[in-house]
Amino acid sequence: MKSAQVLLLLAGLTGSTTCLLLRKYIFVSIPSSWNDAQTYCREHYIDISTIDSVEELNQYKMDIADNVVNRSWIGLSKRPDERNFVQWSDGSVFGFASWLTGQPDGPTSQHCATIVNAFFADFFCTNILPFICYIWEPSLIMVQEMKTWHEALVYCRTQYTDLISLNTERDLLAVNNMVGKFDNVSVWIGLNFLDGSWFWVNNETLSNPVLLPSCPIKPLHCGAKPGVSVLENKGCMEKMNFICYHTQGYVKFKNHMH
Repeated sequence: MKSAQVLLLLAGLTGSTTCLLLRKYIFVSIPSSWNDAQTYCREHYIDISTIDSVEELNQYKMDIADNVVNRSWIGLSKRPDERNFVQWSDGSVFGFASWLTGQPDGPTSQHCATIVNAFFADFFCTNILPFICYIWEPSLIMVQEMKTWHEALVYCRTQYTDLISLNTERDLLAVNNMVGKFDNVSVWIGLNFLDGSWFWVNNETLSNPVLLPSCPIKPLHCGAKPGVSVLENKGCMEKMNFICYHTQGYVKFKNHMH
């Protein structure tokens, strides 16, 4: 039976919903250009740093306390034909900023951003500086092993913490960035329909339940993420890859192929 697309657009997520995922920042002392710093962060961590709220700026100051005075690259850049910064390296929309007084001051030539003492400044992208990467806490684990939804749930709870929930734009961004690295892969997530309602199996509050189908037909009672598109409900006995999360330690992804 063809899976039914669900109205799980989650476009109306609001700030009242709690994020499952938080960024942890890592100072890397290797002198690099901005492009080399981005490449290094993507290869070894998640990405070069996004700092898009007061809360994240405070988290950055705690994580990088010993190096906060060092001018370092962050994940903000723009094309030479753009006058303003509009997007972080990981795809987050640029909104919050903590610019140093008088910055940015080089719109036609300084196309990358740095941070020093928790203030942003634009700079020439080819200059050589240390940089800030980030990881997610809890960590995300892409398991490339074909399992039913219930088998995936047991696996995540046995090996890690649980199947992933996607309750906020940040959670969606993190998972989109992860599944986007795998061609046309659909993954199980921790969404299930039981006793007349949808719920996240880790007990996260479900956002906008009115957008969910009130009575999905059997057996389409399990939630999946098809690539970087909207979510869908699928038959729980189908076998797919899945994403777990783990509340202790950092695992970028786990590649199980059988």
